[in-house]
Amino acid sequence: MDDVVFSCVCCGALLNLDPSNVYPADTYFEAGNKGTISFTAIDDTKFRQERDKRIFPFFETIDHWGIQRDRIKLLCISCGKLVGYIYKDGPAITDNPTGQYGFGPSQVVPRLPRYRLKIKALHQSRAGAAAQQGK
Repeated sequence: MDDVVFSCVCCGALLNLDPSNVYPADTYFEAGNKGTISFTAIDDTKFRQERDKRIFPFFETIDHWGIQRDRIKLLCISCGKLVGYIYKDGPAITDNPTGQYGFGPSQVVPRLPRYRLKIKALHQSRAGAAAQQGK
């Protein structure tokens, strides 16, 4: 997967996503991972971020549900298409599994962001093929 280039399926803009930043496919996330690719980091210059904060019941998985959804939308900077979301359910920042204050559940354990991009919103091609298209 190291030679894969990701672009927006709508406008073809290169998203400059580094395949070395992809989480392993078997990594568990509370918000799930179905139909998406999760990255540890992205190029902020290729995306516009828009806060998505709503109060309503939501169910991502059996273990991940709530009343208030607080996430950030990732939109293609070129065409504005929704490409994915930023979730706060990445790896814990602290080594203490019960959180920095000893409270326990993941909501109080400080976590790194996870960039969850929709597979349907991404076009994947080989690095050599993408270079040929750019000429």
